[in-house]
Amino acid sequence: VERLQDLFRRRRAGPDDALLVVTHGLTMRLLLMRYFNWSPQTFDAVYNPGNCDFWVLVKDEARRAYRLEPADCSPPCTPWATRQVRVVRHAGAGLEAQDYTLVDYLALPQPRTSHLEPALQSLVPGHGHHLNPSRLASPEEREAFIKEQLAKVEPIEGKVHSIDWWCGKISEEGVGLRMDKSLPMRRTVSARRERAARCEGW
Repeated sequence: VERLQDLFRRRRAGPDDALLVVTHGLTMRLLLMRYFNWSPQTFDAVYNPGNCDFWVLVKDEARRAYRLEPADCSPPCTPWATRQVRVVRHAGAGLEAQDYTLVDYLALPQPRTSHLEPALQSLVPGHGHHLNPSRLASPEEREAFIKEQLAKVEPIEGKVHSIDWWCGKISEEGVGLRMDKSLPMRRTVSARRERAARCEGW
């Protein structure tokens, strides 16, 4: 990874139109993790590409940085990633939690755990789904498989309290360390007003 970054930074006599990296799937994930500052959880959520799949990064001249270009990848989508989550809803005077799987996880803007609304539009009920397309024989089969999973999405409407991104596996203190508390995680107007009121008191 360090050597590849040196290659990106190295000055050459003339400009390069493209750089082709031929490597293993795990290395591809590690390179993107380093470049895009993925968390370990995001890295684990991304599946290895299938045989001879490729991911394309295009330079954004305005930002002077590279971005993933899904339409040019094979299959034509962002690197396929899913994450098991738990949706916490209001139920009478209390709360209830239900297991979901978030598909096309990388399509969420960063930081991903701070974007409740888009996440609620990309959920499949339950855990334990077989969502790894990498062992299918061809890019066409992998693309069809991904489209099939996206068709199973059941967006959540109505009042939602929050998403437990770690499914109760870490403490509240651990969640606080991993999330930007300055960003609203609830959809209710009252929650936003309460946070604004607290901020005014600081």
